[in-house]
Order: sequence, then structure tokens, then C-alpha cells
Amino acid sequence: MFSPFEGLPTSGRATPPLDLESPSAARIYDAYRDGRENWSIDRCFAAAVAEAMPSVSLIARANREFVHRAVTALARTGVAQFLDLGAGIPAEPHLHETVQAVDPDARVVYVDFEPVAAAKLAITADEDRERLAAVHRDVRDVQGVWEDAIASGVFDPTRPVALVFGAVLHFIPDHDQAWLGLGRVLAAYRTLLPPGSALVMTHATDDGVPVLIAPQIRAVAELYRTTTTPAVLRSRAEVAALFGDFELAGAGLIWVPQWRPDLIDSPATRELAADPAGSCLLGGVARKPSTDGGAER
Repeated sequence: MFSPFEGLPTSGRATPPLDLESPSAARIYDAYRDGRENWSIDRCFAAAVAEAMPSVSLIARANREFVHRAVTALARTGVAQFLDLGAGIPAEPHLHETVQAVDPDARVVYVDFEPVAAAKLAITADEDRERLAAVHRDVRDVQGVWEDAIASGVFDPTRPVALVFGAVLHFIPDHDQAWLGLGRVLAAYRTLLPPGSALVMTHATDDGVPVLIAPQIRAVAELYRTTTTPAVLRSRAEVAALFGDFELAGAGLIWVPQWRPDLIDSPATRELAADPAGSCLLGGVARKPSTDGGAER
């Protein structure tokens, strides 16, 4: 029988130590939203990005708003388990607060490899060990993430699970020396999910963005190539392929400000409504087909 773990990196790969000499994607994102869990090197990098692309903080907020709208929609359809991959440094409202507002018994497992993010997520999860857990893993360690999520005791792999990748996948290269390509990693996650599960994703792109914005997002990608988490801008077709045979809900893969903007209050999304392609972020929510060949709704 095919194993989704075959050929993938084994569990137990070392997570990186705390590095205060290099900017971190998680801490940079925290700086974009004026958080407190970042250092001078992260703030300097965030300032350089903002100089290249003045709307970056607005886009970061719009990304987060999309994720919360997406998980709200899924919780309303009965999905009660969420695996937040590359969750980053926690910020209010927490993802579990959003889904538990719909279903008080909803479960969330947060995953991140960056030490500051992982430590803060662990503190957050300690508030409710029955329904929350934190896993300190690289999201590319599919087997390690999956096994740790199950071992946490809050995660039932036989029930539908929503995988959440909010502005994470563009930091995973197609190939490198230590890990296999992004497509294979996504395929392994999709294989593990039971029918009725979901995949939530946002991804940066320069495909179809406004002419004046395209050089800005490319300049940002160049800046990130100087960090330990270089960014990869993928085309719409490449992002769509990451969903595999999952069925995209609603309008499909669209600019994040366009996805269900009426679902919950989303101030940054409203600011981008007049030019949604200026967000440079494609987003989608897809469901795994049920065993009878249809998609559960």
C-alpha cells in the first residue's frame, strides 16, 4: 500500500535554534502588524519591505482576515478540527477563538518551527489543553507534524480536518538539498486527510497584479532571498495545482479581498476592495471529495 510518508523527510529533523542575527519570517510578520515579539533586525527588515511596498502591512492584515473568514465558513459547515501550519506568532483574535465562536468544542493544533513563534504558541495552547495544542515542527516534516498532532490528544485523524496555510507556502521552495519539493509535501498532506476535510491557502504572486504593484512585490521577494526564508512567487496555475483534486469552494482561487468579504468584519479587506489584485495574494478554500465521488459540504 502506498505510504504518504514514503520518500519524505523523516520525523525528528532538528528545528532551528533561536537566531537573533538574521530576520525571521514569523517575527517580520509580527512587525508588520506592530506586534511585540520581534527584534531590531526584524523591524529593520520590515521597514525595508515597507519602503519597497508601502501596502505590505495592509496586505498582511488582509491575509489574516481572509484566514479567519475561511475558518469561520468551514466551522459553520461542521468542520471542527483545524491544523494551522506555519501559524506564526499569536495575535488576537486567535484562530481558535474565531472557530470556537462558531463551535465551542472546535479543536486547533498550531504548528511552527521558529523558536519564538513555537514558544508563544505553546503558551497559548496551555490555556486549554483539551482543545488546543502546539507542535514545534517545520511544516515540511509531514510525518512529524501529523504524528505530533495526533499524539497531542486533541486531534482525531479519522474526522475532517482543515489544513490552514496562511501566507506560508511561498516560503517553501520547489526543491532544496534538505527537503523535497512543495508539491510532494502538499500531496502527502492531502493524502492523509479524511474525506470532507479542507485546505485553506493563501499564496503571494505577481501573476495578474497591477502594473505599478508588480515591481514592488518582486522587490519584496528579492529582499526575502537574503533571509533564511526566501520567498517564491508562483503563478496562478502553480498555486491552483497545490489543491490537487480537492474541489475549490465558491468563486475558486481568487484575490483574498474578494473571498466572502461579508462573512465577518474585515477592515483591511475593505481598504483593498477597490483593487483586490493589489493584495498580491491568491486565496482559496477547497474540500476533499467524499468516498462517493462528491465533495462534502
